[in-house]
Amino acid sequence: MEIPSVTVEQMREVDRLMVEEFDISLPQMMENAGRILAGLVIELHGGPKVSVLVGKGNNGGGGLVAARYLHNKGLEVDVVLATEELGDVPARQLSALRAMGVPEHDHVGHRAEVLVDALLGYNAVGPPRGRIDELLSEALAMRAPVVSLDVPSGLDLDTGIFHPTAFRHSAVLTLGLPKEKMIETVDQLWIADIGIPREVYARLDLDVPFLFQETDHIRIKPR
Repeated sequence: MEIPSVTVEQMREVDRLMVEEFDISLPQMMENAGRILAGLVIELHGGPKVSVLVGKGNNGGGGLVAARYLHNKGLEVDVVLATEELGDVPARQLSALRAMGVPEHDHVGHRAEVLVDALLGYNAVGPPRGRIDELLSEALAMRAPVVSLDVPSGLDLDTGIFHPTAFRHSAVLTLGLPKEKMIETVDQLWIADIGIPREVYARLDLDVPFLFQETDHIRIKPR
């Protein structure tokens, strides 16, 4: 089965069409992404202690949803925020976690057995900076396995080159379709069904097969 990839510009248009013309909301997509991400963490690593690294954007919101699902499944979870200045939808996800009493930490601890990377999404430009760079450096020093949401933080999607501070060998759950450059650069790659209709892709002249007839996520690399 041939699975097409999308550029960053095409993915932006997919997101726009979903919300503005197909009336599928950002919270719906975020909930699907986080739920599937939590399931993949358990599928790959069982029931470990998990730290979720959270950026300020919608990617971070998906990580917060994953933290909620992991907590609800009995895993020991904590959250590390790159910033408390979150967008409206991610902020609501954080509010839910706080009501649940999920711990938050300022730095990546050394007790976590698995890290969830929800720091940077497909809109990231240039190398990681400031607090994001610090958290990446702390995480890399731990040498723990990493599961990234949508894009491994530190991968330049324009060039396919990893910046010096980056999760080069994480397992990646990308949303909808693979982003260009991922097929060549990412070692372990899954795609997740966040509810994007094939009719959305058709608007971009993309012929996408029925990918998720049996499961809500598919392994692309390695097969």
